[in-house]
Amino acid sequence: MKKIIVGITLIAIAFGFVMIGVVTFNTLQAEESYVCVDINPSVEFVVNRNEIVVRVNALDADAELVLNGLTLVDKNVEEATELFVAAATELGYINSDATEENPNAVLISVLNLNNRSTNALKAKLMNRIDGYMLNNGIWGIAFSSEDMAAIITEAETLGISAGKLRMIKAVQISYPEKTTEELASLSIKELVELVKAKNPAETLITNYQNRLAELNAIAEVDRTAEQTQEIAEITAKLANINELRLKVQEDRAALKASQDAKNAQHVANREAKRQAIETAMENFRNNIQSRIQEIFQNHFQRDFD
Repeated sequence: MKKIIVGITLIAIAFGFVMIGVVTFNTLQAEESYVCVDINPSVEFVVNRNEIVVRVNALDADAELVLNGLTLVDKNVEEATELFVAAATELGYINSDATEENPNAVLISVLNLNNRSTNALKAKLMNRIDGYMLNNGIWGIAFSSEDMAAIITEAETLGISAGKLRMIKAVQISYPEKTTEELASLSIKELVELVKAKNPAETLITNYQNRLAELNAIAEVDRTAEQTQEIAEITAKLANINELRLKVQEDRAALKASQDAKNAQHVANREAKRQAIETAMENFRNNIQSRIQEIFQNHFQRDFD
């Protein structure tokens, strides 16, 4: 009986250590956070348990433009968020002339298996953005996304997907006068077009093109010297914009290639770590089993002796 109790105890201890290893491994997975900063542009950060950015994903073309030249991996997520908002401000996606009645809005979403960690990180990021706006004299607010359960419930009531409802809420930041029911009747493409219409760069190009069309409609002999000069200036500006766009596309491609390489390395490192943990756990189990067998054999051998 004593030998059986000793064997059962050893098995329990071995099982306990194995479970500790499993729990630790799962905790490493759970401690990552996913942060989304929505301004239109929108960006996603993958953050480790030390709140350091380990991966950056642009969620739209405008975000790729804002991220061009920014190095946010390995930075604290608060700093990375502020740098992204500052770059968006420089490119005109945040209106420096906004008013108290119509302020800028930055939507912060955080996903983590630990609700306490989620709320704490969300509060930090909102405070950081509020501080940036205040320090730079910009009217703006940071706010958190609604609880996902509430979004799903509202989406089901409207008969649309949760993803479309989130897009609608993003559109309402730029079009606060539009109701959810009104926007729900639009297609995804129409919602995207609404967002694009608020893009300051596209608006500027459209204005240039419209003005150039007006001037070119005037017969050359009837144009004033000022109109001829304006045609030349607008043509040069549009050419510069196209050249800049090509440069941005090239930089974006290079940035994506670099980011893809970093992401692949991150995945490889995680896989190597996972395999190392699994190997260590397997070795541990084998050692425990060998030790248990050795103890049983010694006890049985003594009985026979």
